[in-house]
Amino acid sequence: VQAMHTLGAVYMWEEEYEKSLAVFNQALKIKPDFRHALYRRAVTYASLFRYKETIADLDKLLKLQPKYDGARKLRAKCQSSLGNFPAAIADYTALIADDPMGEEERLQRARQYVKAKLPLKAIEDYSFMIKHFPDEYESFTERADIYFSLARYREASSIRQHARNLGRH
Repeated sequence: VQAMHTLGAVYMWEEEYEKSLAVFNQALKIKPDFRHALYRRAVTYASLFRYKETIADLDKLLKLQPKYDGARKLRAKCQSSLGNFPAAIADYTALIADDPMGEEERLQRARQYVKAKLPLKAIEDYSFMIKHFPDEYESFTERADIYFSLARYREASSIRQHARNLGRH
């Protein structure tokens, strides 16, 4: 089964996705709880934009190994791609619970809040980012965009100015 996993991974890296899926499917028939094959098959499905199948594999994997951060991140991205922002937010929230200073996870959750039309929740995450990562340019500009959308122009202009002062335009 390990050799099949390796072969499937080689096919995946060579972008031979259908061959990769065939090998991972065969490996998972032999050993249904083979976590590495489940994850690689999920990555392969994601590479083919087959997000529902990706999520199904990641759901199985996360039942076997709940703290698999890579699986949770990929599932969040797929949920977002399908427009299921609450599920993406839940995954990013779980990741943040494990690592409260997780910069990328908090930034992605803020973006999901924006997509879910929850601007005040997004502002909370961006504010956290600005406090703890004061050189994080995207946090400033994206927070300013939210303030503009809420017609809070003075605050938006002040935040934009600060972003410009960071030296990035």
